[in-house]
Amino acid sequence: MADLKLKDKKIDDIHKDKVDALTFSCSKCSVKMTRISDVIDCWFESGSMPYAQLHYSFENKEKLEANFPAQFIAEGSDQTRAWFYYLHVISGGIKDSHAFQHVIVNGIVLAEDGKKMSKKLQNYPDPSLVMEKYGADALRAYLLSSPVMQAENLNFSESGAQESLRKNAMTLWNVYRFYETYAPEYDGREVVSENVLDAWILAKLKLLLIEVTGAMEKYNLPKAMRPITEFIDELSTWYLRRSRERFKSDDEKDKQEALAMSRFVLLELAKIMAPFMPFTAERLWQEVSGNKFNNRDESVHLQNWSDLGAPTKTEQEVLGQMESLRKGVEVALAARDLASIKIRQMLCSAEFKGGNKLSDGYFSLLADELNVREIIWQGGEGNISVNLDTVITLELQLEGNKREVIRTVNALRKDAGLSVADDINIYVEVNEEASKWIFAAAEDIKKATIALKLNIGKSNSKSTIKKLKLESGDLSIQVEKV
Repeated sequence: MADLKLKDKKIDDIHKDKVDALTFSCSKCSVKMTRISDVIDCWFESGSMPYAQLHYSFENKEKLEANFPAQFIAEGSDQTRAWFYYLHVISGGIKDSHAFQHVIVNGIVLAEDGKKMSKKLQNYPDPSLVMEKYGADALRAYLLSSPVMQAENLNFSESGAQESLRKNAMTLWNVYRFYETYAPEYDGREVVSENVLDAWILAKLKLLLIEVTGAMEKYNLPKAMRPITEFIDELSTWYLRRSRERFKSDDEKDKQEALAMSRFVLLELAKIMAPFMPFTAERLWQEVSGNKFNNRDESVHLQNWSDLGAPTKTEQEVLGQMESLRKGVEVALAARDLASIKIRQMLCSAEFKGGNKLSDGYFSLLADELNVREIIWQGGEGNISVNLDTVITLELQLEGNKREVIRTVNALRKDAGLSVADDINIYVEVNEEASKWIFAAAEDIKKATIALKLNIGKSNSKSTIKKLKLESGDLSIQVEKV
């Protein structure tokens, strides 16, 4: 092929077989310029990164050798053929060594319909809007707990980020807000408690730390992230829910133990969460530790990774007992549902058979959870079964009515945007017959709802009125901020 001048011919095909024959004169020396026959793959430059960034070996020789090979690298699965390959080839030639010890390989994030994300198709949500709407931590936690972190592809769904926000940050922050209400009453005592709920949550925290640490040491990020979400759920739906009355208790010792344990768990959880949800963890750490009030520059990200050890023998026994208890709750709630009896209606007794025998110390916890007066636990062979005494006496009926009123007042407080720290008065419109049990239950209702007064009659305010239809008559309830 004759010599061609670039200025004389438009080149629209630059594949090797077309450009190899192109020549042109150097503008400075007029010598004919030809293409170099052998060119190293452009990924060679990427593979040279560990050395090029430090200008090795002309300088920083000690720095590179002190940190070589890399502990781990992270990259997409589509790079395994190129970058990963050249890293090893070059390090083998230069250092007679592999380039890295571990690698985290992620898959490809696809659109929700499984297609490749494309600007042309506009088949993906704007990342900045997703982070603005749900927060960077929710998006990070969603991706870290997904199969994309194990080299599998992920069909990205905005609902996944929304669910991550709800299950992690929102649930955790509800726990913190409840703790914050009573935190000023904490007297600073150490975390020592005889309460089975405290022993249980501490054992669960130890197991969480062991599981997360083990998964991170194996570079398995989904297996490290998922237990955190599960722990937050149990912290909220079991520990806090079953400990609520302890925070309001007249038993100062038990109250302080609940506050001490809650503070300890939240601080330790912040440290465990830090690599996965850094902003949420930092906010939680600053709020619970009180650093934000003391103007201290003590970030959660500067703390040492904890080692709480394994659960003690006693804690292991608590874990087993609580597992049996919660299985019993599951069976009993199913029996209640089958009998169409709401949980707010107190029953006389529940008799359990099968499963590991539950210790007496757990009976009050189980009775309170199931809203029954007496627990009988026989244990024995086979799965756990329950026999509920479903006969509802007038006394039990009135107890159920009281709980219904408490639930309604708490719902009205929440709907009005009031926290448990806000002082409220309760107004109840009721017939003369029902007013008797309302008066009898007034102190219990006020204590359970943290209300100052319970008034018979209608409030003059425009607060929301909630009507209840009970066996003893209809009620109209209002909540008014003082």
